[in-house]
Amino acid sequence: MTDEESGQDIKQLHEATINTTDNFSKLEQIAQLSLADSFVGIDLSDKDLSGENLSGVNLSSTDLSGANLSASDLSFADLSLADLSDANLSHANLSRADLSCADLSRANLNNANLNEAELSGANMSRANLKNANLTRAELSGVNLSRANISGANLNGANLSGANLSAIDFRDVNLNGAQLSLANLKKARLSGANLSSTNLSSTNLRGANLNSTNLKNANLMGANLNNTSLRGANLGEAHLRGAILKDAFLRYALLREANLSGADLRGANLKEADLKSVNLSFANLKSANLSLANLKAANLTSANLLGAILSNTNLSNTNLTNANLGAANLSGANIKEANLNGANLSGANLNGALLNNVNLVCANLSLADLKQANLSNANLKDANLGCADLSGVNLNSADLTNANLRGAELSGTDFSGVTVENTILGSDAELSEDMKLNLIRRGAIFED
Repeated sequence: MTDEESGQDIKQLHEATINTTDNFSKLEQIAQLSLADSFVGIDLSDKDLSGENLSGVNLSSTDLSGANLSASDLSFADLSLADLSDANLSHANLSRADLSCADLSRANLNNANLNEAELSGANMSRANLKNANLTRAELSGVNLSRANISGANLNGANLSGANLSAIDFRDVNLNGAQLSLANLKKARLSGANLSSTNLSSTNLRGANLNSTNLKNANLMGANLNNTSLRGANLGEAHLRGAILKDAFLRYALLREANLSGADLRGANLKEADLKSVNLSFANLKSANLSLANLKAANLTSANLLGAILSNTNLSNTNLTNANLGAANLSGANIKEANLNGANLSGANLNGALLNNVNLVCANLSLADLKQANLSNANLKDANLGCADLSGVNLNSADLTNANLRGAELSGTDFSGVTVENTILGSDAELSEDMKLNLIRRGAIFED
């Protein structure tokens, strides 16, 4: 397109949207150009264009750094690649304006209207966007680091891949916003409403998400390492493959959330509500789950090595092939749970409720089961070698083919227990009458 054709386009747009002939007089006077000329790339730095009607004007690549554009109408204007650093755009109308790749660093956009504006790739670091309207704005790849967005409306905005590090999002409307692949490192989102928001593969490392509403949010593959989520609502959230190492999730609501394959090493989930959560193949090594509610949760093949699960509700939980080695399960409610093939070697199950539990082929060697309730438990082919079973309740339990060599059995009552092919050490601390009784019922004593 020639300069003459470009000038004609601007003139036609001017005539279609502006009723008077002197609306651009200030711009024409400053630029010393007529409307038939191009404004592209000219120097308008530090100029006063406040209150001007610049709707639809082509100011692409123009230097407007430090310019006063407050209360100006820039709707539909082309400001792509423009330099608006330190410019005053407070109360300006930028609805549907093209600001792609523009420099808006430190710009004042207080109460500006950026509804459906195109801002992809723009630099808005340290900009003032207080109470700005960014509804459905295109902000993909934008740099908003340390910007002030308090009270801003980002409803339906696309912030995918944006740099949002260290921003305070409190009192910001992010309903329906797109935040996938965004950098939210150390961002403050406490109390924010992020329900149903797409945060997949987002960097939230060290962010503050206390009491944040993340119900049904998509956090698949997100980095939440060392993030604070105290009291957050993550019900039905999608966290598959997310990194939550050392995250603080105390009192968090995670009912029916999907955390399969998530990294929760060292995470604090004390008193969290994890009912019916999917934690299959998750890594919970050394995590704190004491007093948490994991009723009916799926922990198939989960790694809970050294985890704290004292007084935790694990009733009806699926722990098939889970690794609970050296875990603390003292006082836990594990009634009717499925621990088929689980590793509980060296685990502390002191006083735990294991009624009707499936422990077929489970490894309980060296486990502390003192005073535990294993009534009606299925321990077929289980390894209880060197475990402490003193005072345990085995009423109606099934120990068929189980290994009890070296187990501590003082005070253990075997009446009503199925002991077909159960192997015990010949040095077991049992009365001779009890040994004979167990042999008659199918038990085997070996050196």
